Amino acid sequence: MRSFMDQDFMLQTETAKSLYHKYAEHLPIIDYHSHLSAKEIAEDRQYNNLTEAWLDNDPYKWRLMRTAGIEEKYITGKNTDPYERFLKFAEVLPRAAGNPVYHWSHLELKRFFGENGLLAPETAQKIWDNCNEQLKGPGFSMRGVLTQAGVEVLCTTNDPTEDLRWHKKLSEDVDCSLQVLPTMRLDYVLRIEHPQWCNYIQHELAVAAGAEDVATMQDVREILKKRINYFEKCGCRAADIVLDNMYYATAEEYELDDIVGRTLGERGNPDRHQAEQFKTAVLMFMAKECAKRGWVMQVRFSALRSVNSRMADKLGIEAGCDGMGDHAFAEVLAGLLNDLNNRCILPRMIIYSLNPADQAVIGSILGAFQESIENQEGEGIRGRLQQGTACWFNDAKRGLERQLITVSSLSVLGEDIGMLADARNPFSLSRHEYYRRILCNFIGNMVENGEYLADSGRLGQMVRDICYANALRYFGFRI
Repeated sequence: MRSFMDQDFMLQTETAKSLYHKYAEHLPIIDYHSHLSAKEIAEDRQYNNLTEAWLDNDPYKWRLMRTAGIEEKYITGKNTDPYERFLKFAEVLPRAAGNPVYHWSHLELKRFFGENGLLAPETAQKIWDNCNEQLKGPGFSMRGVLTQAGVEVLCTTNDPTEDLRWHKKLSEDVDCSLQVLPTMRLDYVLRIEHPQWCNYIQHELAVAAGAEDVATMQDVREILKKRINYFEKCGCRAADIVLDNMYYATAEEYELDDIVGRTLGERGNPDRHQAEQFKTAVLMFMAKECAKRGWVMQVRFSALRSVNSRMADKLGIEAGCDGMGDHAFAEVLAGLLNDLNNRCILPRMIIYSLNPADQAVIGSILGAFQESIENQEGEGIRGRLQQGTACWFNDAKRGLERQLITVSSLSVLGEDIGMLADARNPFSLSRHEYYRRILCNFIGNMVENGEYLADSGRLGQMVRDICYANALRYFGFRI
């Protein structure tokens, strides 16, 4: 029997162990999607205790605690004693076998705090005291933890209206060893059916762009373009788009003008088809801008937001009340990519679905559009369309393995851009280690089964590329 989460955790073969320890273990991290705050990084936030770091902003842990029948005051209750909240989580964790939170939590305790045992009620006080004492040290400030994790580039998610002052401050800070870059996230731009959309467009986005009036679809494009230009000056290399399902509903410009004008003029709300026409127009515009600038366009779909409306109304949209969608999307995705390709505005794209049943369909469609279009240096774009790493509900061991199976079966595994942490606290960057171990085990099993040549040079280069170099090249980050 193996020891609990030992040095060869998840590495089942000698090849896997060699690949991980020799090539993957000490690679820096390029994290191209996180929810960390540039402000907190710039101010080098110091956490007061483990509850503040772990529970205050983590829907993954909240869902576990609710499932175990824990009262909400111990889950999201900021006025509840921090240790009582931590103890309640410690009561639940030993029962969460197979859940990634079980692995992530113990990996974080082990890597950052040197805690090798199980977090449980009987060990909670000792772990609490030890970790909280370490959290007082300089190596456990926000930047200290990111440095411990080996992060070189970190991308945050930012609304187009943000002034990015903290990103600018970080770029000028000679004491900051990592790059923190913004990613433009268009959630509120796309939600034309939302009651607050008009206010957002006219009084937030337009003001940020310095525009006096917005009345047509072209006006929406123009203010977005101004914000894109601003984000690009601040180092942005990607757009991030989250959809409940894929959209491809074309419209004439006069139809789009009518949809935008009627909505902004409060003369009627768009119906479902009209909303999809508007969203399609925004997707087409963003694709064109991304292609022109060499940006990466990340598209995530099959997210059912706030399915528990009572809980969401009480705690907000990030309360852990979302689910997977199961919409038919194959023809829609193919139609969108085909239209972009015909217009020569198909950018680098990463397509994610929260539904694991969609993986093979996505992989098959992306393979049809992997044409050798030249980049600005006159070279073919490698891995131009990427099947996004399994994330959110899928980033457990089995979900990550399924994604690797699909990519290796339908694409070129060696061109994959690897893991994103989707982090809400800096300790979550250890998820890169989790992924790297699973990747090395996946490749190692192929070698041990005689399915791939035991060529250490090629194997090592492939592991290095997937874990680090491919993302660096794909996004065009400068180190």
